[in-house]
Amino acid sequence: MFKKLFFILLFLSSLGLRKASAQAAPFAITLNCSNNRITAINIPQVNSPTPLWTGAFTFEDPCNRVFVYPTYCGNGSNQPRFFLDRFNFDTKTWLQWAGPVGCPVFDVQHATWRVRMQNPIEVNGSGCEGGHVRIYNDNDQWIGWLGTYENAPMITSSNVVVAGPTTQNEVAAKYKETYGIIGNARFNYDEIPKLNTFNTKNYDRWWIAIYERGGQNRFGGLGWTFGFIPNDEINLSAVWSAVTNGGTFAPVTSGVTYEVQFAVAGQCNQFWVQASLPFFGVCIEGMPCREVFMEPDISLNPNPANTAFRLSGLDLNTSNPDQRLTIYDLSGRIVKEFLQVNQEDFNISDLPIGLYVVSLWEGERRIKTLKLSIVR
Repeated sequence: MFKKLFFILLFLSSLGLRKASAQAAPFAITLNCSNNRITAINIPQVNSPTPLWTGAFTFEDPCNRVFVYPTYCGNGSNQPRFFLDRFNFDTKTWLQWAGPVGCPVFDVQHATWRVRMQNPIEVNGSGCEGGHVRIYNDNDQWIGWLGTYENAPMITSSNVVVAGPTTQNEVAAKYKETYGIIGNARFNYDEIPKLNTFNTKNYDRWWIAIYERGGQNRFGGLGWTFGFIPNDEINLSAVWSAVTNGGTFAPVTSGVTYEVQFAVAGQCNQFWVQASLPFFGVCIEGMPCREVFMEPDISLNPNPANTAFRLSGLDLNTSNPDQRLTIYDLSGRIVKEFLQVNQEDFNISDLPIGLYVVSLWEGERRIKTLKLSIVR
């Protein structure tokens, strides 16, 4: 016993250096929405020509060990270990939730998650042949070199996932003025209209669109953007300029106002969740900038829909030849149009599942904008 302890101490004192580690490579994680289970995929392999063993061993001499049992759920050699991190939306930081563990599978609750992993690196045994600490099994067969996780590079998954659908109470947004006032949607002409999304939680994709009320009744959307919103702030004038190729916000005095629709979703959402935002306008310096006008109380039913939907709240007995219904995809492309709206059912069986924008027009004026989710 004393002899083995002596060799253990001698062995540990000789391991002053570690061999160079492999370059970190990205990997991804997937989420099963039916059971909220995260799995790491495309895991980078250990960059070593020989298996690295990280199990529990007994010592024979400072440069050799006898293998006792493998660690974790693998075979014991070149075995990565994994950590599960949860995003804290209050502090905007990642917190370790679980790990280290050997199996790249986690059952999780509703939250935003990422995974980190480590591959072992070879231990440099000073004084050992070639610098390798050789590992033997109990049949005296050489099976590889000694590995360690100490100082091994930490690799973070290239994506994050949201377990469970984002709910309405996790979505919040306010207008933020250049001069520091948040929420009142009153912008001077020289201000940059922004959106503050600090209190929005549990999302991995978001969507922003601007609807022009009056004027040319333009619509602009950038489609889905994956990942977190930088600094929880969206520059609305940049969104508008990107969509209209250099267009600018028109003053309220011209009879133009704008509606911003900000929506978020997680991987498990079947429909998006939108923040409730008022209209806003831009005016010349010193004038009131908020102008709110009434929209007809119209809704889509059912929503989500399968093959058809109806308009509730629209008087179908009043025939207006100037009214039409247009359906856009999230890139702003028209995918279907109904030139008459005095009908009960609108057939959408030819549209693929997904999220859409439905606009009701009266002549050149957009009088109502709604969102539609198609599921089957």
